[in-house]
Amino acid sequence: MTAELEQFVEGVKRILVDPKEIGQLVAENLVWAIIATAAFVLLPRLIHTSWRLAKARRLVDRQRDLSERIDHRLARTSYLWLEPPIDLLDPEHQRVSLSVSPETFKISPPATSEGILEATQIEGISSDDPRYALISENYRKRVAANEFSDRHRFVARESQEFRAFGRLVKSPAFEDARRRVFCDFLREREGFHFNGRKFAVERMMIGRDHHEQPTVVVDLQPTDYFTYSVLTRLAGAVIPAIADDWPAPGPHLSEYLARGIQRNIHASFGVCVVVHTIRDQRLIVTQRSAHSANRGGEVGKLFHSACEGVNEADLDSNVRTRFRPLRAIVERALEEEVFGPQDGKPSVSSLIVSCKLAGLLLYFPHLSLNLSVYTALDCDSAEVRRRYRRARDGGFETAGILFDEALDERTGLPEASIDGIRDLVKRTLRADPEQSWDEGALVSLLLCSQLLTRRGVPQ
Repeated sequence: MTAELEQFVEGVKRILVDPKEIGQLVAENLVWAIIATAAFVLLPRLIHTSWRLAKARRLVDRQRDLSERIDHRLARTSYLWLEPPIDLLDPEHQRVSLSVSPETFKISPPATSEGILEATQIEGISSDDPRYALISENYRKRVAANEFSDRHRFVARESQEFRAFGRLVKSPAFEDARRRVFCDFLREREGFHFNGRKFAVERMMIGRDHHEQPTVVVDLQPTDYFTYSVLTRLAGAVIPAIADDWPAPGPHLSEYLARGIQRNIHASFGVCVVVHTIRDQRLIVTQRSAHSANRGGEVGKLFHSACEGVNEADLDSNVRTRFRPLRAIVERALEEEVFGPQDGKPSVSSLIVSCKLAGLLLYFPHLSLNLSVYTALDCDSAEVRRRYRRARDGGFETAGILFDEALDERTGLPEASIDGIRDLVKRTLRADPEQSWDEGALVSLLLCSQLLTRRGVPQ
């Protein structure tokens, strides 16, 4: 130790005995005083910065591990991350645009006599069978209610964007699907109780604004559940028809959107919502019900907090060619499926503290394009369970909210964190995700995981 340093150390000892000695210490050795002061001020900051960088690296590693664990098992879903996610609560920067095209897209069922005949032939029902009269009467009621289009209503040109649909309508499978789906409607089975209105995706574009922030523009066109059902039945034929353009499972949706999506194929568009209850740091996971998932064999599978197709209720009341803000659509989805209204209790809109569009996904079995939205609510999961019983579609679209004591003895739900999601995935994900998960829900959870820190604090 140098003489100067020894002198400085002796000075520090004097300060410990008498703090007034600090002036003398500085006078005796100004250089060492400056070094000590700098170390005292900067060292804690350096330590804190190093700790935060190490924490960030661990978080990135966990996120990468989660992505890899899910990606290499996917077979039915392609997706796109939005970086950074779009804040849907920002009133000054609306970066999601949803509008309605004047062009209708509808596939019509067979004509009256032909439809009844084919429906009975498929079922092996003779004209003197009582079920024949029921089928005929059901059809007449549906026609009187204008449930179905009286003719095909769609644009189909000789161009790249119509290539898949052009091949499809020329195939025998198209007519067979029309007949069989129509038969299901006439028998009111497979969930076909009414031909509700829906919206198909005409165009979907991802871009950047002048702040270099992501933007999403979606043009929708009116369609119906019959059209959607026919295309869903044909999904296995659609994908091979455009195999060279179809995105691979995993994070590969971007190129498909950049080239321009296939028209008259995606007859479903909606929001997939992942709910985070910040009072107890839980993620709301539901399970599919027999009412809505029986046809696809998805009963009991783990599902979104809420998943709702965009419909006419979401149109702007003043301008019917555009939709309300995406946040309002998310609120409707939550109220109808998981967080019903209750007198004297806060509405779901008043409890939303964060609402961000995390990404987009294409679910192959339904040919549906969806937005994945992370939503943080200022309540606990127990409140969501109570309000679930009051939701209009609670217990119909889903069988209930997951309760697994192995995840958490008190709430039965995963922690709202990267580690919580990793634990849930490790416990539930098999070689084929569709054995335990709705694959679209699994991808939506992955997309929303980017908005959680390791300890579950929304970013």
